[in-house]
Amino acid sequence: MKRRNTADDTMIKEINELRKQGITDFICMTSTDNKTYKPVIKHTAQGISAYANDQYKKYGDETAVEIGYFNANFDYVKYCTYHA
Repeated sequence: MKRRNTADDTMIKEINELRKQGITDFICMTSTDNKTYKPVIKHTAQGISAYANDQYKKYGDETAVEIGYFNANFDYVKYCTYHA
């Protein structure tokens, strides 16, 4: 079965631009009110969006998923945070 694309068109364009700049790994960190889970690496806007949706289904409305990456200077840049 083909996975449904839930990524926003703007996010797809922004992630593709970052990939053209050489940024290929996006760190997804999930947290709830009382716990932070291990970060995972995603490579596309569709993968990021699917991961965030899966985390909401798994942990509920109090879930936050922060998306970030390391730039060319190895500085962590927070791209966005998904909230339910």
